[in-house]
Amino acid sequence: MIVTVHDLIPLSHSELCLDDPGRFYELLSIQTEKAAAVHAISHTTGDLLIKVFGNRVRSKLKVVQQALVMPACSEEQEEELVKAKLHLFDAFHRNAEGHSLLQLGTLEPKKNHITTLEVHRLLRRKFPGLKLLIIGKAGWLCEDLLDTLSSRSGEGVEWLRSAPRSSVRWHLNNSLALMFPSLVEGWGLPPIEAMALGTPAVCSSIPACQEACGDGAAGMADPHDVAAFAELLTELLTDRERYATAVRAGLRQARLYSEARFRNELRDLYSSVLSGGGIDQEPPCGA
Repeated sequence: MIVTVHDLIPLSHSELCLDDPGRFYELLSIQTEKAAAVHAISHTTGDLLIKVFGNRVRSKLKVVQQALVMPACSEEQEEELVKAKLHLFDAFHRNAEGHSLLQLGTLEPKKNHITTLEVHRLLRRKFPGLKLLIIGKAGWLCEDLLDTLSSRSGEGVEWLRSAPRSSVRWHLNNSLALMFPSLVEGWGLPPIEAMALGTPAVCSSIPACQEACGDGAAGMADPHDVAAFAELLTELLTDRERYATAVRAGLRQARLYSEARFRNELRDLYSSVLSGGGIDQEPPCGA
């Protein structure tokens, strides 16, 4: 048996979840003890597994970083995409109406939508027509957030709830930037998905985002620092050259997480277990 672990948030941040941390620990303890190998989707999750379970996990741990479902724009297509994103940037400065920031993810405490809403409120002072689009179904512990979203509907805030994948892709393509102020993640796909389509992402400076986004992020800040996020986005949305640089950097980072790379490394892990060989614990290329 090979166990894949995405995150340990019910243990590390139990206040953000409805899970029983004791029950979660018990289940994970049983699974990791019985497993022939433990696959972590990030070094962030792998490090926490070792911290919690020690040598029991260390000897059988393999990190294979999560892949992108949507492929990143190729190097051959890059300049055309940069031109398209700069056209969006220029259109925003000609007329801010109809242009949006985006936050993507289920409405739950760890996603920290409150910071995004406050950042948007600050940005509207400089860009009065700037909208905020939130895509994500209602999750747990979000009743107060739902009330806030309802009260802000007249201030350029729109909540789409769930959306088909094609619609999400369209909005990722056509948004000026993605906000990702999560409090904790095991990995965090939305900023990489945005970068794969040429949309700059401004993220939390949490370990998972530092690992996944690296130099590809358009900026990082403490998830509670509204002023810092607002400053990063103001600089991004007022400097055309910086915006183009952020598009290119995001594309380079997103290309690290191809499905082919993920498939090959995971296949090697399963083959190693089936053949009775040891686990290669070297970090994957691009880590």
